[in-house]
Amino acid sequence: MPPARCHPKPLLTLILALGVLSATGAAEPPVTARTRIPVRLSTTAIGQVTAATLWVSEDGGASWRKATTITRPEPSREPVVFDFQAQQDGTYGFITVASYADGTTEAGPQPGDEPAASVVVDATPPTILAFALEPQPGDDDHRPLAVTWKVRDQHLPARPVVLQVSSGGTTWTDLEPARPASGSDTLVVAPTARVRLVARDRVGNRARSEAWTPPAPPDSQPEIAAVDAEPSTEAPATIAAEQVVEPATPPTEAAADDSATPQATNTPAATEDPPPATATAQPDASPPPPSATAQTADTPEPWLPPPAQRAAEANRVLLGEAAAQLLRQARSAAAAGEHDRALHL
Repeated sequence: MPPARCHPKPLLTLILALGVLSATGAAEPPVTARTRIPVRLSTTAIGQVTAATLWVSEDGGASWRKATTITRPEPSREPVVFDFQAQQDGTYGFITVASYADGTTEAGPQPGDEPAASVVVDATPPTILAFALEPQPGDDDHRPLAVTWKVRDQHLPARPVVLQVSSGGTTWTDLEPARPASGSDTLVVAPTARVRLVARDRVGNRARSEAWTPPAPPDSQPEIAAVDAEPSTEAPATIAAEQVVEPATPPTEAAADDSATPQATNTPAATEDPPPATATAQPDASPPPPSATAQTADTPEPWLPPPAQRAAEANRVLLGEAAAQLLRQARSAAAAGEHDRALHL
């Protein structure tokens, strides 16, 4: 049996988002947000490789599992590329085992073997633990805001926090400079400006807070109340007008009540006008009030609603008839006194 040939040690390269970021012997494993990781096997004897197996460790080499095997029926000068899919965040170590055309196969990894290449998968955005804004006294053009924040992630840069401002909520502008993972500051923005926080880790995962919206100005509340109160101001006036109409007595009933007085029924001359001189000479005669016709001819109060105008018109008619009735009674009394004096003569 021919002696086993010694093949060159293979070189493993991890192909990440921006090209080759890690290779065999790298001091620190790279961090990526990608869960799909191409692992490339290359060696000076690549043309003799007939098969290759990728082994994976998730505990720094303490244990290993076989991930996938690629066979090559024909010799090729192209490197072997494994397509590894990470199932969760964590650190993944890799070792490959190659088989050659001469029938030799490399030994598989043993517990405790160091990985040939490693990568850290971080696909989780930062966590925003706190973000609070407190308006401070300002003027009509500028509103100071006291801001406090805190974010957490395993792979944060030195200044992962960016505060953004927007006037309408569609276009956002960064407030430079970037800020550390926790802290406080005072911003001076427009009174209607919205503010939010964006946190980024080293591999591009991003978290964004809800936009903070400024409270409505205090002086806007009375305007809203006044608008809401406008429709209700006419309703009480309409109800009051209807209440005035309800107790009003019809004119015909009032006339019947007034004609039932003894003076009107016992005096035969109640319907006749006395001589002008005699009626004028009576000291007790009251000046004639405005007639009902003159009252009804007056223009109703234009500022009252229609029901109130009708009520006012009815009241004027009643007052006119009552005044006329009193005048007739006075004239009847004067005529009766004149008649008695004539009998004595």
